[in-house]
Amino acid sequence: MQPARHRTVFTLTAGAFALAVFVLGAAGPAQAQSPSKEAAGAQAERDRVRKQLDAVNKAIRETSSEKKRASKALVEVDKRLKDTTARLKELDAQAQALEREVEGLKRQETQLAQALDQTQARMGK
Repeated sequence: MQPARHRTVFTLTAGAFALAVFVLGAAGPAQAQSPSKEAAGAQAERDRVRKQLDAVNKAIRETSSEKKRASKALVEVDKRLKDTTARLKELDAQAQALEREVEGLKRQETQLAQALDQTQARMGK
């Protein structure tokens, strides 16, 4: 009976071995395809992330460019505002000078009118 017992163990072992070879053989190509599929999936994911990164970088560049343009425009507006303020001060000073000149001319006119009245009065109107 002992030889039959060894034969059963051997048969079970051989069957287990055959089953393992079958399973590994079936799993082998699946695993060989799996890394390929995984690589393709990883490449697709990488491409998707790369596109997103490129889009974000483009948005950053555009935003940075717009910020630079806005900054330059702000500097130009500030310069024009300062120039305009300076010009308005000049015009205000000129207006005040002209007002003083007009007041002086009015005083001269009053004086000349008085002198004319006095002259006419002396001439005996």
